[in-house]
Amino acid sequence: MSHKIVTFSGHRALALPEIVSEILVWIKYTSNGPRWVLNCALVNKTWFHEAIRILWGSMEISGGMHLDEVMVKVSPDRRQMYADLMKVATVKTYSQKTEAVVQPALENLVFPNLHTLYLALVFRGWSTEESIRAPALNILNLRTLYIERWHAPIHLFPYH
Repeated sequence: MSHKIVTFSGHRALALPEIVSEILVWIKYTSNGPRWVLNCALVNKTWFHEAIRILWGSMEISGGMHLDEVMVKVSPDRRQMYADLMKVATVKTYSQKTEAVVQPALENLVFPNLHTLYLALVFRGWSTEESIRAPALNILNLRTLYIERWHAPIHLFPYH
């Protein structure tokens, strides 16, 4: 009888978003963390919602994921759902030639929870002759903007 009580208590604990969130945050910061968090999203509905919230909440430079690159790959009907979850993100500047690819992926999106943005100024080499564009973003609660200058080798859209 006591074995059943322990089993049920464990199941109930692992169904609480607060506990699941703590587990997933710990997993995220271990080796290969984001991949494991993505696998955990397949457990059930609670784990899915917490995993997606954690994965999309912070898209910083250190993770190698840039907001503009990711949103180009996401289907348009799901972009706002992910934009609602973001708190920290990195965007890169892009060339005038690739503006038609990048800007449509970000326009009409509202980022209600985004409070920190890293803007990476990307130049091809040391020359600044080619004009660069920064994406137009609708950020309601921006508190911190970091601007960094990057030099190649960084690939700008479209990928070759």
